[in-house]
Amino acid sequence: MVKIKVNLRKNVDASYEIIVERGISNKLPALLKKKFGKRKIVIITDTNAGKYHGKKLCLKFIKSGFDASVIIFKSGEEQKRLSTIEKIQEKMLKNGVNRTSVSVLLGGGVVGDVGGFASATFMRGIDFVQVPTTLLAMVDSSIGGKTGVDLQTGKNMSGSFTQPKLVLIDIDFLKTLPKKEFSNGISEVVKYGVISDARLFSYIEKNKGKIRKRDYGCLNEIIKRSCAIKANIVGKDEHEGNLRKILNYGHTVGHAIEAAGNYRKYSHGEGISIGMNAEGLISKKLKGMNLHEIERQKKLLEFFSLPTRMPKIGTGKIVRLMAKDKKSSGGKLAFALPKKIGKMMNVKGRFGIEVKRKIVESALKEAGK
Repeated sequence: MVKIKVNLRKNVDASYEIIVERGISNKLPALLKKKFGKRKIVIITDTNAGKYHGKKLCLKFIKSGFDASVIIFKSGEEQKRLSTIEKIQEKMLKNGVNRTSVSVLLGGGVVGDVGGFASATFMRGIDFVQVPTTLLAMVDSSIGGKTGVDLQTGKNMSGSFTQPKLVLIDIDFLKTLPKKEFSNGISEVVKYGVISDARLFSYIEKNKGKIRKRDYGCLNEIIKRSCAIKANIVGKDEHEGNLRKILNYGHTVGHAIEAAGNYRKYSHGEGISIGMNAEGLISKKLKGMNLHEIERQKKLLEFFSLPTRMPKIGTGKIVRLMAKDKKSSGGKLAFALPKKIGKMMNVKGRFGIEVKRKIVESALKEAGK
C-alpha cells in the first residue's frame, strides 16, 4: 500500500470590514480602486435595485476608469434557483469577467445570496463585495458569507460559505425602500435583540415610532448594533458549528412557512416574524421565555405591521417541512430558542436544541389562535 499525503494546512485571514456610512455608495469606485486596483468590475443586481441604482453605479465606475458591466436578473425569492445562477454566469462569461474580476452585489437578500453563490462558483471563485440596499440585507444576509439558492424541497439547500471582501452599508438606500421591505428588515433587528442584546430590544421598543419614520440617528444605531452582533457571532463560528445557530431563531418555522407558500405568499421577514412568535411559545413550554416576554416580542413585531399568527396551512405540513431543515437530523426537529430576551437556551453548551414533536405541534396550534 502506498500512502501519499496532500498537505493543505493553511492559516488564511478572511477578515473583512463592514462600513456603515450615509452616502458611502458614491465613494464605491474610489474605495474599490484602493482595495483592488483597477480590476474588471461586474455589478450583479436585480430588477428592483437595478432600476434605481444599477446602471448609475456602473456609469460611476466607467467614469472612474474601470472596465465595468452590469448584470440584472428578475427580482423575487422565486429567482433563487440554480437556473438563475447558470444564466448569470453565462452573462459573466459573455461580458469578459475572469478570475481576477470583482463582483459588486447590489441589492437585497436575494441578490446577496444569488450573486454571492454565482461569484463563489464562477471559475471556482472570484472576489465579491456586498452593497446591500434593503434593511434586511444590511443587518443580516450581507454579513457572514452564506450564499445559496433554494431547491424545490427546501430553502438555501444549495450554497456555500464564502465571505465577501467588503460590506458597504449606505443608509440613504433606505429612503426609497417600500414599507413592507423595511418591516421585513425590522424582523431581523428584533431577532438580534432577543438572541443577544436585551438593551437593543429595549432601544427598539423605546424608539419604535422614530424607527418607523426612518429617523437617521435611530437607523444608524440599530444597523450598527445589529451588524456588530452578527460580526461577533460569525467571527467565533464561521461555519455554524454551534454558536452561529442562534442566528436561526424564528427561521426553522419561518422557512417552513415560506416554503408552504411557494416563496410567494410570505416574505422572508413575515415568515421569521411568525416563526419567532411560534418558537417563543416552544421556548415557553421548555421553561424558557415567559408570557410577558413573548407578548413584548409580539407587540413590537406587530407595531411594524409584521404578522405573528400561524397561518392556516396545517400543522402536519409545517412539521414535515421543518423536518427537512438543515438544523434537523434524522427527522428530529431542532431549534435555536431564547431562554429570555437577550439570552439563548443551550443543552450542555449546544444551541441546536431537539424538541419533541408533540411540544412543537402544541406550540404551533397555540400560535395560530
